[in-house]
Amino acid sequence: TEQRARHEVLWVNGEGRVFGGAAAVAEVLKHCGLPWSPVGALLSAPIVRTVADLVYRWVAANRFRLPGSTSACRVPSQQRPGA
Repeated sequence: TEQRARHEVLWVNGEGRVFGGAAAVAEVLKHCGLPWSPVGALLSAPIVRTVADLVYRWVAANRFRLPGSTSACRVPSQQRPGA
């Protein structure tokens, strides 16, 4: 949905399955070939996936604070009044 796309990156595979957040990043990496495909497979492993989800949410919530970011990195829910 549009609402979901406003809050996380989405990847739709060839079969039409939709992946979001860290799972989408993992799927993209799997399709990038070496050296990235093993990283994507690792991110899909159950224990790593849990940590990847937490890291993804933190980065998504703080991306406008990270080095190299611009004001365009803020999503509307992160806008300050009058910004």
